[in-house]
Amino acid sequence: MVLGWAFAAMSLLIIPILFGAAAVIMGYLYKKHDDQHGTIIMIASIGTAIFGVLLGAITYPY
Repeated sequence: MVLGWAFAAMSLLIIPILFGAAAVIMGYLYKKHDDQHGTIIMIASIGTAIFGVLLGAITYPY
């Protein structure tokens, strides 16, 4: 569970696609134990990955 949240947080700044996907996988694996919390991790990780991609695109120096 903690690893899913850690990957979601790291997807804001470091390789959002990779860490966002890893967080979704961790959420899916945790969903077997706690359905609601696993779904929350998956939704949050998708949101943070999208925000990380947008943040990277905005701050990229041209």
